[in-house]
Amino acid sequence: MKTWERYFYKQFLKLFLTFLLLFFLLYVLIDFSLKAKSLGFSINMKSMRRAGLDYIKNVEVKTYKDIDDFLIKTDFKTTHLVTKFGDINYAKVNYKKGDCFIFGSEISGLSEDVYKKLSKSKRIFIPMTPKNRSINLANAVAICIFEAWRQNNFLIS
Repeated sequence: MKTWERYFYKQFLKLFLTFLLLFFLLYVLIDFSLKAKSLGFSINMKSMRRAGLDYIKNVEVKTYKDIDDFLIKTDFKTTHLVTKFGDINYAKVNYKKGDCFIFGSEISGLSEDVYKKLSKSKRIFIPMTPKNRSINLANAVAICIFEAWRQNNFLIS
């Protein structure tokens, strides 16, 4: 593995670890394209332990067959759909512990089915400069989750 590849791999692992920890702290659920039965990567304990290091024991990873399965098995008071087509700036929302965030895939975003079934959910966006077309999914997750975490005093009190 080349030096730059090792660097980006380590950065990815750090970001993924941060994501897992925030996932645990805020009970965040993410739509990894709920239509697909395969996530495109392995979530077995060996791979999760490797990515999560010592924090994996604090995380409960759940997958859902589709959006209907998710809606039946969860009961969130507030769900935020994170989309470039949102009408509310992510930084202007008052987040509460236990809020749910649903992110779509980097390529296709959230499906029409998700929009229909969660039509009463807030659609939030991350502002960007006009020439940027999108933000990497991991970065979008980190931005939104950190803001919710910050607003809740980092869940210290």
